[in-house]
Amino acid sequence: MADTPNLKHIAHQIRGAIAVLKVALHPGMLDDPTIKTAAEAKLTELDQLTDELDVLHGEG
Repeated sequence: MADTPNLKHIAHQIRGAIAVLKVALHPGMLDDPTIKTAAEAKLTELDQLTDELDVLHGEG
């Protein structure tokens, strides 16, 4: 895991995805198709980032 800049970049992406999901979870927000689409995209992004972390950790 010597590639610290990659870890920092992944952490930044995760924080951004969490911020979007926090907004999307407010009551009624998922009724908006734009917000629902953004939330779904962020869930996909989090799944991909998890895969990247597995590779960096040597498990992928």
